[in-house]
Amino acid sequence: MVKLRQGWAILVLIAILTGISSCGRQPPKLTTEDRRSRLNASPPAATASDKPQPSAGDKPSAGIPQAPPAQPTPSATSSPLAHTPATAKPAPAEGLKNAPKPEAPEPASLSGNWHGMFTHQSANQIANVTLQIEDRDDLLTGTLTFDPGGENSAACSLRGSYNLLRKFMVLLIGTCRGRPPNYLQGRIGFTSVNLSDRRIVGVEPRQNGVLDISR
Repeated sequence: MVKLRQGWAILVLIAILTGISSCGRQPPKLTTEDRRSRLNASPPAATASDKPQPSAGDKPSAGIPQAPPAQPTPSATSSPLAHTPATAKPAPAEGLKNAPKPEAPEPASLSGNWHGMFTHQSANQIANVTLQIEDRDDLLTGTLTFDPGGENSAACSLRGSYNLLRKFMVLLIGTCRGRPPNYLQGRIGFTSVNLSDRRIVGVEPRQNGVLDISR
């Protein structure tokens, strides 16, 4: 037992002496050539992994100018002309909107209320007359009144016709009531008559009379 302890003591002593001798050694001195070779040697280039990466929380420094943000490139759809409809039409003028619409012309006809004079040239007598004419497909009917409202007033029936191609109208005086003049009986012909005429003149050849009426 005593020998075993002595053996351990010897081993510990040897280890202590070995450590003391290694600590007392000095590093080898560098020669002039070794120093030059170390100075001329360039440091290894830094790789992308060696550079510090900015974190998400880092903010740009106020003193360092920052690049302006990129502007979006205008496209064809952002142009104001691209939104203009192809079928756009100019609005009508205000004057055209309020312009009155032309009235449709009334159909041409000889119907209506006529008034005028009947002149008996042989007797040199003039009588006021009124006519009410109804035109149905160029067949004429109505009433002829002599001296309306006077002492010798009389009303006679009328019938006749109108020829559009020849522009000729004829009126036949029929049965009368009242006191009609004798020269106002017979057949009255009108020439160059248009359906839109406002005045027509007819001749009664038997009594040499002229009927001048307007509407």
